[in-house]
Amino acid sequence: MADSPDNRWAPWYVYLVAIVGSNLLKQQFMEGVAAPVNVGITVVLVVLVVALVTWVWRATHRQGSDRSSQ
Repeated sequence: MADSPDNRWAPWYVYLVAIVGSNLLKQQFMEGVAAPVNVGITVVLVVLVVALVTWVWRATHRQGSDRSSQ
């Protein structure tokens, strides 16, 4: 398993930095919002950030792409 890493997913710390950064940015705009609404927006934000990070990671780290042969 160590010989063939799973390149479908970014390293955990990429997700962590993206989620924490987006949450800090969200907090600047969400002052005074009710807690349940804030939780709902946070869940949606995390799902979107994970999807975006994964999409960018897979687009830039394709196995068998032309860049890997250069």
